[in-house]
Amino acid sequence: MKQPSVNSDSIRTLELRAANSGVRTYYKIPSDTSSDAFRDASDRYEFADRILKLPDDSPEFLNILEKTGLNAQQYRYALQNQLQEAMQRMEELSAPAYVPTPEFLSFAASEYIRASSQAESYSHQITELRASVKKLWIILALCLIYAVIISYIAFSGSSSEAANDISSPVTSSVSANTPAVPTQPTDPDAGLTKQEYPESGTPMYSYCDPSERVAPLTVKTSGNDAYYVKLVSLDNPTYYLTFFIRPGDTVEYLAPLGDFELRYASGATWYGTEHLFGSNTVYTRSEDTFSFTFDGTYYNGYTVTLYPVENGNMQTEEIDASEF
Repeated sequence: MKQPSVNSDSIRTLELRAANSGVRTYYKIPSDTSSDAFRDASDRYEFADRILKLPDDSPEFLNILEKTGLNAQQYRYALQNQLQEAMQRMEELSAPAYVPTPEFLSFAASEYIRASSQAESYSHQITELRASVKKLWIILALCLIYAVIISYIAFSGSSSEAANDISSPVTSSVSANTPAVPTQPTDPDAGLTKQEYPESGTPMYSYCDPSERVAPLTVKTSGNDAYYVKLVSLDNPTYYLTFFIRPGDTVEYLAPLGDFELRYASGATWYGTEHLFGSNTVYTRSEDTFSFTFDGTYYNGYTVTLYPVENGNMQTEEIDASEF
């Protein structure tokens, strides 16, 4: 192998296989008698490193195997040992100095340029962001000032109107020659629909079967008012029956056995079972208890007149609609 000429200041370069980090190891050849030993170790290292890089089927590698009598695996193992021994010998003779390779320096320079470009871009973005935030704060401040001005104007206007209302004399806008128009009263029944009177004695509602109504009940009326009669069970107020009587009619009705309270609503205009006689409905309740019984022979009932008669014995009171 041809050796390079060197002097005391020359530097021999060895690119180690392990130097994948971009750092090449340089060894300064010593000027004393150990320089020959250093060159020998360097040659052995370069030889082992070059042969290790050859493929197993290369002519040079196959020729070496034939001369040594070793197989590829054995010979590569021996080269690895030679490589380690040569490295160790060079380290003993001269301390290495690690210097970046040109490739690494180029890579570092490109990374520095890229980082500088990104930093400049980020700086520009931050500057634009700060400008945008500043503009936003200015807009918010202007909006706040505008809102304060509008509120002040509105408050001043309302205060001025209130002052004018207090200080201005009250004047009448009604002409002396214009007669006052009387206010028409509102008809509370304007939204209701008038209905024809049902036939007298018509059952409107009954909680019991018709076959259970066996005791006689006669109800007499007079005058111009119609009646909506209601018999309510004293045992259970949810049990009741109702029927209608036209003005001046007499109804013979049948009631179930038991104790009942008599209630009736009266009026001239009929609006149905929900509104009865509208706002003019008069609600009345009898203070007596009506007991319909059977004595084994006769069913006992009542005859009721819903108008005042001489020597009448039924006491009544007017009630509210909620009590009906």
